[in-house]
Amino acid sequence: MSLRTIPEKPTDARWTDSQWEAIQAEGSNILVSAAAGSGKTAVLVERVIRKITQPEEPVDVDRLLIVTFTNAAAAEMKTRVGKALEEKLKADPANLHIRRQLALLNRASISTLHSFCMNVIRTYYYLVDVDPQFRIMDQNEGAMIQEELLEELLEENYAAENNDDFVLLADRLNKDRSDDSLREAVLRLFQYSRAHADPAAWLQEVAEQYRTDGSRSIEELPWGREMMQQAETSLAGAVLKYENAIAAAGQPDGPKANLGLLQEELDTCRRALEATTWKDMQQTLAGFTFKKLGSKKEADAAPERREQIKNNRDGAKKVIQKLQEEMVAENPEDALSDIAALYPSVRELCRLVQTFSERYYQVKQKRAMMDFSDLEHTCLQILDFEEASDHYQGFFQEVLVDEYQDTNFVQEKIVTQLASGDNLFMVGDVKQSIYRFRLAEPDLFLEKFQRYGESDDGERIMLDKNFRSRRQVLDAVNYLFRQLMDNDLGGIAYDREAELKWGNDQYPDIGDMVTEVAVIDQEDVADNDPQAAELTNARAEARWIAQAVSHSMQNGWVTDQETGEKRRPVYRDHVILMRSMPWVNEMMEEMQAYGIPVYAEVSGGYFQAVEIQIMISLLQIIDNPLQDIPLASVLRSPIIGWDEEMLAAVRLEDKNASFYQCVELAAAGTSGMQPRAEAFLEQLEGWRSRSKYEPLSEFIWALLEETGYLDFCSGLHGGKQRRANLLALYDRARVYESTSFRGVFRFLRFIEGMKNRKEDLGTARALGEQEDVVRFMSIHKSKGLEFPIVYAAGLQKGFNVQDQRQPLLFHKELGIGMKYVDPKQRVSWPTLPHAAIKHRMKTESLAEELRVLYVAFTRAEEHLTLVSSMQKVEKKFEEWEQKSAQAGNTLELHDRLEAQHAFDWLMPVLLQHAEVDPLEQQTVRNRSDNSSWKVHIVPASTLQIGSVLEEAPAQDWLQAVKDKEEVPAGEEWDTEVRRRMYWRYSYEEDTRHAAKISVSEWKRRSEDPQAEQRHATTFTSSYARRPSFMMEEAVSPAEKGTVLHIVMEQLSFTGAPDEERVDRLLRRLTDEEYITAAQAESVDTDAVTAFFETELGRRVLAAETVQKEVPITAGVTGDGLENRQLLQGIADLVIQEADGRWVLIDYKTDRVQSRFPGNPKQQQEFLRERYQTQLDLYRSSLESIWGTAIPEAYIFAFDGMQTIPMNGR
Repeated sequence: MSLRTIPEKPTDARWTDSQWEAIQAEGSNILVSAAAGSGKTAVLVERVIRKITQPEEPVDVDRLLIVTFTNAAAAEMKTRVGKALEEKLKADPANLHIRRQLALLNRASISTLHSFCMNVIRTYYYLVDVDPQFRIMDQNEGAMIQEELLEELLEENYAAENNDDFVLLADRLNKDRSDDSLREAVLRLFQYSRAHADPAAWLQEVAEQYRTDGSRSIEELPWGREMMQQAETSLAGAVLKYENAIAAAGQPDGPKANLGLLQEELDTCRRALEATTWKDMQQTLAGFTFKKLGSKKEADAAPERREQIKNNRDGAKKVIQKLQEEMVAENPEDALSDIAALYPSVRELCRLVQTFSERYYQVKQKRAMMDFSDLEHTCLQILDFEEASDHYQGFFQEVLVDEYQDTNFVQEKIVTQLASGDNLFMVGDVKQSIYRFRLAEPDLFLEKFQRYGESDDGERIMLDKNFRSRRQVLDAVNYLFRQLMDNDLGGIAYDREAELKWGNDQYPDIGDMVTEVAVIDQEDVADNDPQAAELTNARAEARWIAQAVSHSMQNGWVTDQETGEKRRPVYRDHVILMRSMPWVNEMMEEMQAYGIPVYAEVSGGYFQAVEIQIMISLLQIIDNPLQDIPLASVLRSPIIGWDEEMLAAVRLEDKNASFYQCVELAAAGTSGMQPRAEAFLEQLEGWRSRSKYEPLSEFIWALLEETGYLDFCSGLHGGKQRRANLLALYDRARVYESTSFRGVFRFLRFIEGMKNRKEDLGTARALGEQEDVVRFMSIHKSKGLEFPIVYAAGLQKGFNVQDQRQPLLFHKELGIGMKYVDPKQRVSWPTLPHAAIKHRMKTESLAEELRVLYVAFTRAEEHLTLVSSMQKVEKKFEEWEQKSAQAGNTLELHDRLEAQHAFDWLMPVLLQHAEVDPLEQQTVRNRSDNSSWKVHIVPASTLQIGSVLEEAPAQDWLQAVKDKEEVPAGEEWDTEVRRRMYWRYSYEEDTRHAAKISVSEWKRRSEDPQAEQRHATTFTSSYARRPSFMMEEAVSPAEKGTVLHIVMEQLSFTGAPDEERVDRLLRRLTDEEYITAAQAESVDTDAVTAFFETELGRRVLAAETVQKEVPITAGVTGDGLENRQLLQGIADLVIQEADGRWVLIDYKTDRVQSRFPGNPKQQQEFLRERYQTQLDLYRSSLESIWGTAIPEAYIFAFDGMQTIPMNGR
């Protein structure tokens, strides 16, 4: 590593030493570990600015590749760089290099990696034979194509002969009545394989892992090694518990009778821990027996010591018994036999996935589509060609990667191939790697973090100062994660180097501040709260938070970001962060009951909205009316408006027929429902006919308008949200039509597929998050953001382990874990690969859950509150006390791995703190810290339902409105309501007319008063320029007139022009693309020159003042508009003669000679009648604007070379 000397930091620099190093370091690959709130974006921007503005060897901004995680981050980065360059230019306006950088900024490669990959593919498409005009495939469109392809693939294999491996795989994965498990397995493994640089090679590799020939022992297999390591971790935890028990027994007040037994069990545990083979460990564990602890009383033995020994020994016993279940029962020979027996099924599954992948790619290539994974893999293919890789490595002088901890294997390889070996600058924080579900690989960051710190392969820089949060928040976060996060869980040791350092000393003093923890006790709530049945954990937490927000608004303080002074909080200063959002609707209801405005961007609930269900039902019966439930739904809905009795009457037409057939019978009958049924069928038939040829989005919009359903829903309670949902349906139909699918049937299949996959679109936004509201937000959505006051809620919710319960598991290193299924006996059991992968997934999942907590807590700027609710709180505290007592510098690893939810981590750590004693047991705590805590235990029965109780009268009014009953109101409200309801716009008549009107339109209306289109909403032009590909055709009469006007405007009136001068002008106009060659040829140059030989032409040449193409905008009166309508037009020519008289002249090219041959008088009368109104308007408008008379007005008709006086008004 040959680092250049870093320039000395200026004394007035605002950067810390580590930030300055990150800005200036060069000469090797650099990894910046940037803690939360450490200003990494500012550092990244400053590094870019200094590179492109440094005096020696400055770099052009487009020769830097800056990769961000999101489009929003890329836009922000580009904006910041732009602003910084503008500031530099203000200081040095003559600097041409900075001006050049600003010009290059728009083409700079500051984007997400996917955007960059797209540019690479469009540049080098010919190397990999793809269509450069490809489009990005919609995710749901891709899902539909996948389902169709998978259907074909499975049917093909079901029908194939001698396909025993496939049949066996299907039997092992499928349930009795469905092959959904097989379908899901293929799709899941396909998606998982795409995170690898070479998916086909990875699939082949993981299949071959199951090929065993008996030459390798079980511990030599990757799964055996994994299980041995897991067992060693658990045994180490058991050893620690035994040592704690023995230490307690050895105390002066400890019971000595059981020391021998405890020592014996400890020795056995240590032998198991030292075992090097599966069989040795298995035999040692099998011989482990647990004798009963002696009950002999010792006078000097303290009861708490006896309890301490019992708790530690019970914990160790539980660990060992679990290991006995996992390892003793697993005979090595049987385990190897199961693996060998599963090899054909695993190989067949990988073959299916590879075939599916190839066919899917072919379909996408045929339709010129790619998904985001294709962008990465295709770009990687291109970079394997030296032509492309050499170009980019030579062009980009540095590759900068933001959020490096969230990259996967494919992205890592792309970045590596773009860099030239020592010009890679990576920024990230492994403690904030929370995108495992997107197959992000924090191990890539960790590997470099360790290697760069221990060797000269690259440089590691730590940004550890936090400029976001108050010291109290940082102290709290550091206290928790010092004892929770280490190399074993979290991936990195949270030591002095990794912990957050306080960097922002600008916060004003607002007194003592503590980090609060609220534990809501749900025990016995039913006896104290009549609404206990509804008081779920979600509602209980929401009530407590609502009260906390109200108290904060009245008594709290936050810092104003603009002034730096303290102020009272507003609603938008508060955010409620949750791991997932299924509780959000309940919590929002409770918060609203307290009168607190809330906002949440939820990802579900759209298809459950009543208005959406009705519209989908309408589309279903338009597609196929023989569907009873959708048909009844539509008939009963406000769209049709039948009531229950009407539906029953129709149903009775024929109890055995479908409901649609009953409607047909009613329409053909003589009952009272006949007119309604007939009208409905006629309307439905019209809709069905139109659905076959109208674009789907336009059809849905027509349905909403014709039925009035959009307006109806807008007027209901929650109308704003309902309207937004319906408009979103229209928008989503438009997006759907941008895919390769069309029609109502496909759209309904698309929606049904989403429902089957348990996907939802999320209700449409009706309230913006920038408004003054308390926001609910998932922790993942909050990453990169910051909030003055943070409530982390739902911390007692169990960790999501659904992915670990699958019968088929996948792992990047351990491959595929399949349960053994005997198709004949229909019994199954876990195999060694399945158990090993399940263990690894659990550890990695818990590590990510810990990092998710870190992200949540570090969003807080000034106040952090942790909230949970549970039953049997005292018992839980006893369990946490035991774990707390056993902990050393960190909570024991086994206890962390056995945690069921976040509070199983947090409370044992908090219970070590000197200030924390929530049960008031006067327990001596052994850990003092700068952090300050306040833990509440809140009985749920004390949480009232809030302001709803105080607003019963308002509820009565609301119910009266819903029941359409009269609402009593005082005279003051009665007057105000009437004033608002009967308000009229003062200028209502004006709304029926256009604000502007052309002269020709005014003339047309004045000649035909009935011609006004009062409801016209769009402007249409009688002449529009034809597209260039049509210009080779004959020039239209309208175009000839326009060209002649251009010539008369551009022609100089200094002296009578001759034909050569006119031709020269036409050539110039053609060269400058004012007109085409064909249009130039259509100009009658003789007529142009002849005009100046007429008396009117000579007056023009002799005029003192000549004004061409004079624009006119004037208020006009007509039909009671009181001069509020604007007239717009252009006068061709206005001249002022030597005696001061003004003359108005208008050119006309109407073909009158062929219309009235040999009759000049009739020609003139025709033109005068046609244009008199126009000339009168021009004259009166100009006289009004200029304040002078225009006594003469003329038309010059080029067809016949006639001067026609237009002096009549």
